Amino acid sequence: MTLSGTRLQFKLRIFVLSALLAVPCFWHRRIEAGDLASHVYNAWLGQLIEKGQAPGLYLVSRWDNVKNVGYALGINQQGHQTS
Repeated sequence: MTLSGTRLQFKLRIFVLSALLAVPCFWHRRIEAGDLASHVYNAWLGQLIEKGQAPGLYLVSRWDNVKNVGYALGINQQGHQTS
């Protein structure tokens, strides 16, 4: 197979994969991003904090999700074991 044939196959694979990934966008009547506003706000606030324009606030790195870990362990909001 020639180089141009290989390149054509690659482009065709990318096109097919892209089309497959886009299919769910077309079978839904509406696509909603319910929490998009909070993500935009958090990104904006994070930028302010990095620039030092939000006194009293600071960024921390989180390596776990305490809420989901609690659910996985079966602990409810009052701290009692549920299982």
